[in-house]
Amino acid sequence: MQLIDVRNDPFSQALFVQNSFDEFWRSAYKSYSMIGAKAIKIILSFAFSWHCEYEFSILTEIKSKKRDTSWN
Repeated sequence: MQLIDVRNDPFSQALFVQNSFDEFWRSAYKSYSMIGAKAIKIILSFAFSWHCEYEFSILTEIKSKKRDTSWN
């Protein structure tokens, strides 16, 4: 029900156009707490996953460079 309200609310539509995706849902959480909390949880899970993948790629690169220098 709240999703329909967010979709049809002119203030929410303007807020969505003016802000980034995560800023919109942080603002929408104040008025639509149930759907806002679910959206924030999903956004955070993607951010956490991206951070883990980024750190893993850095460690892989470091290990690869170390392996290359040990052969020379």
